[in-house]
Amino acid sequence: MPGMFKKVMYKALGRNPWRESDPDDFILRLRSSVIGEGMLHSGNIYLMEKAVREMPVGGCLLEIGSYGGLSANLLTYFLQKYNRSEQLFCCDAWLYEGYHDAESGPTPWMDGRKDVLRTDFMNHIKNSFISSCRLLSAQTLPKAIHIDSDSFFESWAATNFETDVFGRQITLGGAISFAYIDGNHAYKYAKRDFENTDKYLLPGGFVLLDDSARHLSFGSVTLAIELCKHPQYELVLENPNFLFRKKPA
Repeated sequence: MPGMFKKVMYKALGRNPWRESDPDDFILRLRSSVIGEGMLHSGNIYLMEKAVREMPVGGCLLEIGSYGGLSANLLTYFLQKYNRSEQLFCCDAWLYEGYHDAESGPTPWMDGRKDVLRTDFMNHIKNSFISSCRLLSAQTLPKAIHIDSDSFFESWAATNFETDVFGRQITLGGAISFAYIDGNHAYKYAKRDFENTDKYLLPGGFVLLDDSARHLSFGSVTLAIELCKHPQYELVLENPNFLFRKKPA
């Protein structure tokens, strides 16, 4: 069925043109409990669940870009749901990007306000990540580092010790089974995150590119379309963001 006709048909039927996970009470409650509700596409939930369920053993989960903890708590929930022993590593610089920075340059203020500093707002988001994980992922706290992704991978390659946002000393490094790339969506940054991930991704491992749906204008869309032709990767599902699997060696 042609893609455009399919979308029109789904809209007429009142259904989404992407696959969604089965109803789940915790996920329904999670989306209204953690900062970032409008930033997690329902199609991503389906893709994350599939990747966690089917990812190869021997690696970890990696989330690049954590914001308020919505996707991190979802991933730890899926780890518990499918009795997976892998650990979740997260990195986020917790830097504020304003809606109009590219046009008029950054200001010290939160968008739409001149009484709330960007730094205070992002401290609030980071603290929300910490508190939501302590509440919802207490038994499987993610190993979350306040660091940009380039620095994270440098530390990962060197198997450095880092102090995470929960005050724990952790060792970075090792294989990756599933990576959720949700950092800077500009092409050069998304591509670099993918290339760094690829160095450690196990055969059969998954990569999910957030904000890669074809109707969007981010560089991550260009990257996703490129990866459809990558000889070492196969497209698992476009829902509407792209989930890829690394082919066996």
